[in-house]
Amino acid sequence: GLERHLEGPYAPLDGAVELHLFEGGYLGLSHVEGGRINLALVVTKAALARHDRDPDVLLRCALAGNPAVARVLDGRARVDGPWKSVGPLRFGARRPAAAGALFVGDAAGTVDPFCGEGMSHALVAAALAAPAALRAAASGGLSAHDAGAYTRSWRRCFLSVTRRNRAIGRVLESPRGSRIGLGVLARSPAWVVPWIVRSTRTGPRTAGGPS
Repeated sequence: GLERHLEGPYAPLDGAVELHLFEGGYLGLSHVEGGRINLALVVTKAALARHDRDPDVLLRCALAGNPAVARVLDGRARVDGPWKSVGPLRFGARRPAAAGALFVGDAAGTVDPFCGEGMSHALVAAALAAPAALRAAASGGLSAHDAGAYTRSWRRCFLSVTRRNRAIGRVLESPRGSRIGLGVLARSPAWVVPWIVRSTRTGPRTAGGPS
């Protein structure tokens, strides 16, 4: 995962997030605080290696033929120094509880960033974990019962949506898969895209808490 901020604003991004696909990853663009543009890349190690392990080279080459990206990047200065990075990323569900600890957010399972649900997952999981965490603090340790109960609650809330988003992510990672998938969506009834977007979300009805 790679990120930097650019000078903004850029009118087409008002109230929107743009996702641009390329071989081995995707680029996300959105407005953030201070009138800046957030530029975030999720890219495979192999794709980055093909471009001299340099995100700037990757941007110039992998997205050279994308006029929508060029309109954002051309002439805009970076405003926050070098690239920020995290990784390698491993998407999917992990163990929500182990060794006397409860895990929330990416520690319990990393959801694909394109769905924009990472912070929501962390907050909802924290609400699920809070009762057990308070009992553990009062008693001096996490009981096996509370660890098991939290694990079951976490899996009911997040397991299916995390796996569903990972399946969509695999389609987006493949140029052929993304072309086929976008072609199918273009010919689908109007309700299909909103339904897919809703299917990537974890809401209060599933979580039993805030979203």
